[in-house]
Amino acid sequence: MSPYRIQQPFDELQSLIQDLGIYDAPAPFFLSEIVAPVSLVDTQVTINAQTAPVIPTLRSSAGELTNPAANTRLADTGQLAAGDYYVQFFITINAGYTGLIRLRRRNAADAADVSTLLLRGEAETVITIIETLADNERLVLENSAAPGAGIIFEGVIWTRRL
Repeated sequence: MSPYRIQQPFDELQSLIQDLGIYDAPAPFFLSEIVAPVSLVDTQVTINAQTAPVIPTLRSSAGELTNPAANTRLADTGQLAAGDYYVQFFITINAGYTGLIRLRRRNAADAADVSTLLLRGEAETVITIIETLADNERLVLENSAAPGAGIIFEGVIWTRRL
């Protein structure tokens, strides 16, 4: 893309300033080669900040599980490369469950917890975090107790390396 060449500096600058909602010059001004941040005060223009959503690239889940035994892995990311991750945990349960859900960060050998978070089992729970992982660590969702007959669980972990 080639740069835009200004043909009529005064007219184009005046048009730009008016597009920003400034109709009367508050004081004489000069153009300079120095670029400096500015803020517009008392204009008719509203500039809204916009953020782009993070779109996860990896989905991990054991699927729908009916009456899973205590400490069943509802979701496991498997080993992940070292780095910062956007992580979203989603847990859904179809009926009353009085146990807890564990969010675990496991070491590379999957032999010990690096950190854990316990949550009360709710019908639907969504948790979003940013997590820094060492090489080959994994994230796991587990139920803490057997839920009883007919109760269906699903745990999903969405991740994206930042």
